Amino acid sequence: MSELNTPKPTRIKAPRWTTPEGRLISWGKYCAPGVDEKTFPRYAYERPDQFPVGRRKVDFKSYEAMQGVHATNFLVAVRRKKLFEEFPHLNTTVSDGRENEYPNLLEDPRIAFTTLFDVRYQLGSKDIAIVQTSDVLNFHYKGISLPPSSTGYSMGRTVADLAEDIYLEHGDVKIFEMGVGSGIIMASALRNYGGENMTYIGGDIDERCLSIADLSMQVNGFDPETYTLRQGSLLEPIDSERVHMIVSNPPYFPRSMATANDDIGPGLALDGGDDGLDFYRRIFEQAIYKLVPGGKILVQVSNVNLQQVRELAEGYFGGHVTTQVVRHGGRRIKQFTNKGKGILVEFAP
Repeated sequence: MSELNTPKPTRIKAPRWTTPEGRLISWGKYCAPGVDEKTFPRYAYERPDQFPVGRRKVDFKSYEAMQGVHATNFLVAVRRKKLFEEFPHLNTTVSDGRENEYPNLLEDPRIAFTTLFDVRYQLGSKDIAIVQTSDVLNFHYKGISLPPSSTGYSMGRTVADLAEDIYLEHGDVKIFEMGVGSGIIMASALRNYGGENMTYIGGDIDERCLSIADLSMQVNGFDPETYTLRQGSLLEPIDSERVHMIVSNPPYFPRSMATANDDIGPGLALDGGDDGLDFYRRIFEQAIYKLVPGGKILVQVSNVNLQQVRELAEGYFGGHVTTQVVRHGGRRIKQFTNKGKGILVEFAP
C-alpha cells in the first residue's frame, strides 16, 4: 500500500511589532484598513508634522517612542488628521450662543471625540462629546441631550429623500423637526439632501439643546441660510406657518421604563407618558393645522410601539392618509410588519 503524502503545515508569520516600522504598519492598518500598508511608514517618516500629539510630535523613527502609550497617541493622531481632512470646520471657532466658545476643538480638554457605539461609556470624566456618525459630526452634552444614533442618521436620510420629492413637486421645501436634540436627524438631512430651496426648522423646549444643535450644524459647515433653530414646546415654534413635513423622534418610553432607563438620557427626552404614546397623540392632533395639503409626518418609533403608532395615526386621520413603515437604511414598507424605525404618514393632496 502506497504511503499518503501529508501536507506540510502552513507557516504563520509573526506580527511585525518588533520594529517602529512594523508597529506603524499595524496601527495604520487598524486606522485605515483600505489604505496600502506601505503608505503609512513612508508618509509618516516624510511628514511627521502631519501627526501632532498635543504640543509634541511622534518620532516614528525612534524605537522607544513607539512603545506603550504611543500606540494610543498614534491612533489619536491619525484620527485627528482624518477628521481635519473630512471636517475642515473643526479648524474654525464655534460658539453655542451661551458665552461658550470653542476655538480649538481637537485640543479642548473638555471634549471627547468618540465613536458612535455607546457614547455614554466613552466620555470618561468629560461632559462633552463630538460624535462622528458616517459623514456628520454632532455635539453631545451628558445629561442634556440623547446621544446621536445610527437610527437618527438613517431617519435624516429618509427626510432628505422625501424632501427631494417635495422639491421636484413644489420647487421649495419647508421641514419642521420637533425635539431636535443634538441635531442628528437635521445634520443627516442637510448632508444628504440633493435639491435646492430647503428650509429646515429645528424646535426644542430646552434652549440648551438648541445651542448643542447649533454647534453641530456649525462644525459640519452647513449654510446657516438653510436652517433655523427655535425654542418652544411641540409644534409651537412654527406658530401659524405651514410646512411640507413634520419630523420627530419624540419621547416614547412608557413612564415606568423611562425611569428605569434614565442612564440613557434626560427624563424629558424619554418619558412618553403612561403608555409611551402621549407625544405621538399630540403631534397628530396638531399636525393637521401645520401642514400644507399633501403634507407628511415622519416619526421615529421602536419595534415595541411600531404597530401602536401606526394604528394611532390611521385612527386619527382615517382614509385621508397612507402609512408606511420606514426600516433602518430608509426602505419603506406599506404592508404589515412589526420591525421598523419610523412611521411615515402621508396626506392626500
